[in-house]
Amino acid sequence: MLEAAQMASLRRTVEHALDKSPWYRERLAGIDPRSLDSRADLARLPLMDSADMAACGQRMLCVPQGEVARIVTLQTSGSTGTPKRLHFTRADLDGTVDFFLHGMLSLVDSSDRVLALLPHSQPDSTGDLLIRALAGEGIRCAGLWPPGEAGTLAALIRREGYSCVAGLPQHLLALASTLPFGQVRTMLLCSDYAAPALRSRIEESCGCETFLHYGTTETGLGGGVECAAHDGCHLRESDLLVEIVDPESGEPMPEDEPGEVVVTTLGRQAMPLVRYRTGDLARLATSPCLCGGVTARLCAIAGRRRP
Repeated sequence: MLEAAQMASLRRTVEHALDKSPWYRERLAGIDPRSLDSRADLARLPLMDSADMAACGQRMLCVPQGEVARIVTLQTSGSTGTPKRLHFTRADLDGTVDFFLHGMLSLVDSSDRVLALLPHSQPDSTGDLLIRALAGEGIRCAGLWPPGEAGTLAALIRREGYSCVAGLPQHLLALASTLPFGQVRTMLLCSDYAAPALRSRIEESCGCETFLHYGTTETGLGGGVECAAHDGCHLRESDLLVEIVDPESGEPMPEDEPGEVVVTTLGRQAMPLVRYRTGDLARLATSPCLCGGVTARLCAIAGRRRP
């Protein structure tokens, strides 16, 4: 049963955090991991947010610095706020590679050639992880960053025969109007909010089918991806436990009700996150998907909440 497996992983994650992190030792004082039996028990754990990470990130670390394979630094409020730093071990990143591969198989196969309009030159950057993931299945993928002028990019896609493009919604919208109709079969919209109207404009302009990806650095870059049913992003539930809470009170919302997305990372070694408030707004669907999948889906993703 999925919930039983998730709760077992949650208990291990909380035990790991309590044992290895000074911050979590204080934050979760009095919590016995063995008492976490169901999702209802999550409400007993305190919520955390980006301010906690910015102020105490180093004390959240659960592995020696020598075991950290990648550190990502993010600004919390413009260029003046204290940055937050997320740490990942090699095993943490390998989990993302595995998710990227299985998520992309919803929209590509071995006959496709993929262009990732994402940062890729640095090892373990988003584009690099995606390229490596697809290579494991024999799917050709190249990276290009920054995307450059849309007309020039469209000429490259025609010349090289790319049939799938992954990138930020605003870049793909600019590209769509310059592509021959039907040249690109699928597009993955990632790394930013994509309004339904924007997706429709892309599809109508170039004749492709668009798929949404939900993910943040905090979720390990990968979080969830749409299937062909286009009824929400199937979540990587083996690695993430997702809740929806009231944006104001922080109280859990009833199923299928919209609210703020809260994530708990399962099995993360370097810097596990326990009930992290993402600031993203969506609703959670647990009913079976038309594709036959049984994993929960994040639906009606509506961008960031306003402070």
